[in-house]
Formats: sequence, C-alpha cells, structure tokens
Amino acid sequence: MKPRPRDLIHVVIGLGILGAFGAYLIRSVSVENFPGETEYRLGNRFLQKGRAKDALNAFDRAIAENPGYAPSHMSRGLTLMALGRTNDSLNSLNRAIEQDDQLAEAYANRGVLHDRSGRHPAALQDYHAALELKPALANGPGAIWRFLHSPHVKPTTIRVRAEYLEAELEKATPLLRAPEQDQRQKMRTS
Repeated sequence: MKPRPRDLIHVVIGLGILGAFGAYLIRSVSVENFPGETEYRLGNRFLQKGRAKDALNAFDRAIAENPGYAPSHMSRGLTLMALGRTNDSLNSLNRAIEQDDQLAEAYANRGVLHDRSGRHPAALQDYHAALELKPALANGPGAIWRFLHSPHVKPTTIRVRAEYLEAELEKATPLLRAPEQDQRQKMRTS
C-alpha cells in the first residue's frame, strides 16, 4: 500500500509541531533568565526539602555568579536562620534589603529573625515595612503553599504577629514569647 500525500503532510506537520515543542522545552530548561538562576532555584528546592547545608552551598554559588541579585541573599539569610546562624542570617537579609529596598519578603523574614532573637521593636518595624510594601503578605502563605508544607496548620501571619507585638509592647509587663504561636510562624522564600 502506497502512502497518500495527505497522510505524509499530516506526519510532517505533526513532527514539526513535536520538534518545535521539544525545542521550547530544551530552551526553557537550559537557559537562565538571569545569571545564577539555576543555583538560586536549586537552593530553594533544597531549602524546601529541609536540606539547609546543600541550600546554603547553592545560594553561595548563585551569589558568586550574580552578587547583585537580592533574592539570593534573602534565601541565603533564610537558610542561615534555619541553621541557627543568627548573625550571618541578619547580614544576608540586610544585604538583600540594601540591594533591593522594595523586596517586602526580605523585610518580613528579617522581622521573623528579629522576633525570634527577642528584638521585638525591630521586628515590628520590619513587619510594618513589609506590609506597606506588599499588603498581600498580610494573608500569609497561599493555600497551595500551606497544602504542600503544612496542610493541617494555618501559620500565623506577620500582620497577626505585628498586632500581637504592638499590643504586648504597650503593656507594663509584655508577654513577647509564645512558643506555640512562635512555632507556627513560617518563613517564605518568595
């Protein structure tokens, strides 16, 4: 049986579409939108999986490749916070804010660090700065993030924590540490 010209045209069109889609996939996977993007994304994946040391190494490589990319410094700060390296974390978060003073998430995360370190007035100031820059942060992590990371617990938002700190700082003897509430306060990388 001899193939009909119409069948050959369908095969050629199908292969062309498949080839174009394959080229798009290869380009989207292998080309960085900015220097250090691959390492930055790898670091975030490591951080989400709880592999903080691997995340730190990836963020260090991303920063070496693109020292001016503020989110890499912010994510490095989160990783250092997870590793208990408070001063180094603060330095990285400060660096992120120096590079991009509109990066609301960096203020929010620096606020969490200040809060955990007992520097409550500084935490409150950072929470307010974050909320002013990006009011949507008042809602906390989105439903998808919560489903993937802590489906049974809705974490405290920075708005709720800021309101709590304001109320407690006005009291003569404030209660600024609430271990149950503090434990629910999660970090965000984006």
